[in-house]
Amino acid sequence: MRRFLYCLLVLMILSYVKSDGQRLSDYFVAHRGFFVGSLQTAKLALVVRDVNGNDSINFVLDKRVGYQIGLNWGGSLLLYKISERQSIRLATSLAASFYSSRNNGTYNSLLNYDAGYAFQIPIVLNYHLGHMSSVDNPDEHGFHFGLGIEINQVTSIEDPVDGLNRQFSRAYFVVDNHDFMQGVVSMGYSYWNRRDKARTLNLQFGFGKTSEFYGTSYSRPSVRLSLHKFVGY
Repeated sequence: MRRFLYCLLVLMILSYVKSDGQRLSDYFVAHRGFFVGSLQTAKLALVVRDVNGNDSINFVLDKRVGYQIGLNWGGSLLLYKISERQSIRLATSLAASFYSSRNNGTYNSLLNYDAGYAFQIPIVLNYHLGHMSSVDNPDEHGFHFGLGIEINQVTSIEDPVDGLNRQFSRAYFVVDNHDFMQGVVSMGYSYWNRRDKARTLNLQFGFGKTSEFYGTSYSRPSVRLSLHKFVGY
């Protein structure tokens, strides 16, 4: 699935390199920026093994909210120009962040704190109105709204499982999958700053993929507020 999406994006970019001398920059603009947000960390389960070698679930820790800060790099590709002020664009980026979370009320202090890093790749189809709809749009302000998918990889820097395993001779810990894909909704406001540089303030909500983990179902929604600085627009 991921390889198919990457190949599709490359083919779409190459399709806009026209033989009549049309510049790729008329269709594609790159951005860089920073963001803040929150995401849900993976659940953790304690599995107890008795003297006969049989395993049973002792408990499953609830998910925790991780607060993140990071940088993003990406771009926006013009797919269809509806009018001078309206267009459909495909946006994607790589969001790299550090997160930390705290879980209150757990029986063991080693489980109270979690920190790590996350890589998230949203691929969103946006409807643009006004500024940033196309390179020749004269508007100073604009808006966009879109739907898409996001690839997520969330990894702990120091996994508490290893430390806790040493304390229990007949138990071990299992962490749910850190990699998942989710649907997202994106909306934003675009404008020129005082130095005539294009900027976009983007807000994205992730629905969170529903996962089954030792008999429990839970989702991992996310929210991210980004400032994109466009290069060469």
